[in-house]
Amino acid sequence: MICAVCMAVFQSSQASGNHHKDFKDLEQAAKNGCRICHVFREYFLEGIEEGHVFRGYFLASIEGEGPRLKYDIKFDGSWRDHWRLEVYPDGENEHWIKGGGSPRVYIQVLPEDNGFPVGYSDFLDCVDNDLRVDPTKVRREFPVPRFIPDNTGHPEVAKTARHWFENCRCRKRGQQRRPVWYPPRLINVGQFEGGPAHLVERETQPLEGYYATLSHCWGESPDFITLTEDNLDEFRKCIPLDQLPASFRDAILTCQRIDIPYLWIDSLCILQSGEGAPSDWHYHVSGEMTKIYANCDLNIAIDVAENPHQGAFRSRDPTYLQDCLVWTYGGPGFGQHVSKARLPPQSVGSASHSGVFRCAIFQHQDFHVTREDLPLIKRAWVYQERLLSPRTLHFQADRIAWQCDHWSALTEYLHGDLAYANFDCLYQIQFNLTGDIVEKDPLHLFFDRVFQYSCCDLSHPTKDKLVAFAAIARHFSLFIGGEYCAGLFRSSMPLSLLWEASGRRSNEYRAPSWSWANIDGRIRDPAIFGFGYHINGRPEHEPELLAKVQNVSVELVDQTNPYGQVRSASISLSGPFAAWAELFGDLGETATLSLEPKEPASFWRPIGLQTGRGLFVDITLDDRSWSGPTSRLFFVAIATDASGPGSWEEPEQSKTGEICDPTRSTRECFCWGLLLQRLQDGMFQRVAMWQATYGLTESGGFKETTVTII
Repeated sequence: MICAVCMAVFQSSQASGNHHKDFKDLEQAAKNGCRICHVFREYFLEGIEEGHVFRGYFLASIEGEGPRLKYDIKFDGSWRDHWRLEVYPDGENEHWIKGGGSPRVYIQVLPEDNGFPVGYSDFLDCVDNDLRVDPTKVRREFPVPRFIPDNTGHPEVAKTARHWFENCRCRKRGQQRRPVWYPPRLINVGQFEGGPAHLVERETQPLEGYYATLSHCWGESPDFITLTEDNLDEFRKCIPLDQLPASFRDAILTCQRIDIPYLWIDSLCILQSGEGAPSDWHYHVSGEMTKIYANCDLNIAIDVAENPHQGAFRSRDPTYLQDCLVWTYGGPGFGQHVSKARLPPQSVGSASHSGVFRCAIFQHQDFHVTREDLPLIKRAWVYQERLLSPRTLHFQADRIAWQCDHWSALTEYLHGDLAYANFDCLYQIQFNLTGDIVEKDPLHLFFDRVFQYSCCDLSHPTKDKLVAFAAIARHFSLFIGGEYCAGLFRSSMPLSLLWEASGRRSNEYRAPSWSWANIDGRIRDPAIFGFGYHINGRPEHEPELLAKVQNVSVELVDQTNPYGQVRSASISLSGPFAAWAELFGDLGETATLSLEPKEPASFWRPIGLQTGRGLFVDITLDDRSWSGPTSRLFFVAIATDASGPGSWEEPEQSKTGEICDPTRSTRECFCWGLLLQRLQDGMFQRVAMWQATYGLTESGGFKETTVTII
């Protein structure tokens, strides 16, 4: 449902033009139910509250003194082909984008072989009259509004979830299967809403049927009831629902409505206190956790709640969840981009295409990426839970959503039309681990998971950084093979040592300097993965290794869990080795390497340097705040491109050995390695990853050396 002004945008052949005359009209259209105007109104109001750079304009617009609003509609071929509609103050488009970005709606355009729906031409005549008389008016005839409950805890919402669950294609492929494995303890949710629930144990009771798991935030100061040795016997008889936090009660109710007899909640199924609690926790994290989520039939994820007391269910305004569809002849150039290559399979070669296009309108909240900002998704522990689970039911701020191998972004309010119900044109993080690891390069995919995990939050990184990723590492070990050493597979070394970081190094020891687990911040694939790879992740050609791992030593905190935390670790590495002075000259004991503090910080911003022989080196510090004497810095080369030199663009100005000279070069790099700092005891620690133009190791100064990195 959209207003007359927004309808005119789609019926016009112009890709830009006038929108509402002021904020008051836009706000009124939003209140009338226009989904597009609702998106822009919310952005305007947020700008007032958050001190947006255009706050003055927002306030003036509310007073009716701001400039007229304009619109642009453009094609965007990134991720999924779509169009985007942006609204901005007249004359402020360029500054608007630079000052914080324009809000936008996203449009999927599909050919409509059957032409306009019956009565739509008359509907457009009425809208055209509204444009002259009342441009804020919203007509509701097309599409006809559906009943959408005003709360995500409504029984009708649960019916939708049950429909998804029962019709999940990847579940249907194994619907005759019954679980052959259960967690040590489960909650029997009972058969009736509000009925008693109790704890069951696989060792003492026969279990039959599927079970669900719950992903939730514990909160900063957990104060909810948990399983202890003191209440274990009581919970075996009855779990007091009135004492449970809202999220637990909502999850139990959801299982009852979907007809899943068992539910696993960590705090109610793992002992949290008592003499046996440490061993019970150790038993679960050392291997059971992987099985618990991998064997569940459904994971219930309460994305929106910061703690269990907030619950899963939310009130909402159904007006802005209605289907938003517009039919048009061509629109502002839609036909130019809906080529045969982009048409759905059923439309390719169709002789019946009427020239009419159906536009499905979406907002940012409709897509998968929106969940990445919700409290639960930011938790590092939850990352492995959602990757391991075969399917997940998400509870978000205003809707429920579904994810599995087949459906990656199905949301509750969308119409059942398969042509657009699974449409998602924004960045998508892979849902689980059951996809195409074998078909693609497992190591490349492993580091993609490391990157995603590194963006998440941990309350206790010193003791949890590796163990919270252990289930994912264990899974990838089946494809990569070899010993797992503090976050890296030995079989992938030394190339896997070339990861890049943007963050801070931990002050407390939890991993060696050569492990990504030592960093608080984002971790990117080893730079060499971006060179010579096909789009499907398979290497076009292999790099030539210059270094060799002689030995890796790891002391584990828990000897039974090779994927868990480590007490200490070291690596013995042989390869071309050169002191800083050999490449850039002796700058003296007082010379230091650091990022220029006056420069704006950015992710993976390199320090660009030129050697005395005219070769270029880009250094990406692991810790952006690091600073140290160059007299203790050494380069070790790991790999080079065997295909030979290529071309590059030199920086406009470079001086030999100039420190803090960040260059934005577009040159290709053909040699990769690590920058090491020598410690007092003669050992080394990693400081940075570097990449250089071809021929660096042949330019002199490098000697074959074996060093120990801790």
